Amino acid sequence: MKTLLKVTLIILLVFSFGGANAEVTMRRYFELEGKIFQTGLDAKATEKYMDSARIIIQDSESGACETLFSAESGSYIFRLPLNNIYVITICKEGFLSKKLSVNTYVPLFTKGFYEMEFELGLFKSIEGLNVSALLDKPVADISYNSKKKNFDYDRNYTDQVNRGLKKVFTAHYLHRPIPVVVVKNPRDSKAANSKIGEKRKALRIFSGKIHK
Repeated sequence: MKTLLKVTLIILLVFSFGGANAEVTMRRYFELEGKIFQTGLDAKATEKYMDSARIIIQDSESGACETLFSAESGSYIFRLPLNNIYVITICKEGFLSKKLSVNTYVPLFTKGFYEMEFELGLFKSIEGLNVSALLDKPVADISYNSKKKNFDYDRNYTDQVNRGLKKVFTAHYLHRPIPVVVVKNPRDSKAANSKIGEKRKALRIFSGKIHK
C-alpha cells in the first residue's frame, strides 16, 4: 500500500484505544491523509503548505485524545478504528483552528479498510475579528457513503463555510461592516439528526448491504 512507503516522510499514527482493540484496528480502519496549507483571499496565490500544524484527535465517546503534527510538506496521515465517532482539531499558533467530525461507522462484513484524502486550509487569525460562529462547529462531516461504498463529506456545506470566512475577511480588509454569515449544517436539524441515529443503528445491526 502506497502509505507504507511514505512512513519516513509523513507522521503516521495508528489511533487505538485499549490493547484489546489493537488487532482489530490494524485489520479494520479508516485512513485519512492529505495536506494542511495556509489559505487566504487570493484564489490565484500559491498555497503555502504548513509544517508542524497540530492535529488533535478526540474520541467523542471516551474523551481520549491523541496528538500528531503535519510534516514539513504539510502532509499528514493517520488511521482510525472503525465504528466510532471522532472530533479532529487542526490548529497552529497565529492561525484560526478548524474542526472535522469523523463518523467511522460502517456496515458489518464490509471490506477491512478505507482510505480518503482531505486537504485543509487555515486562515491567519486577526485580533478582534470574531469568526467563532463559523468555526465553533466542524467545517466538514466525514462519514461512510453507502452509494460510493467509501467515506466522503458534504462538499456543499464545507464550501459554504469557506465562502463565509472569505466574506468576513474581505469585509475586514476593506473596512466594511462585518457581515453576519449563517451556515446551516444539514445535520443540525432534528429530522437530520433522527436519520443519522437510524443510520448508525442500521450500521450496527444489519449484516447485509445498506438499503438505498
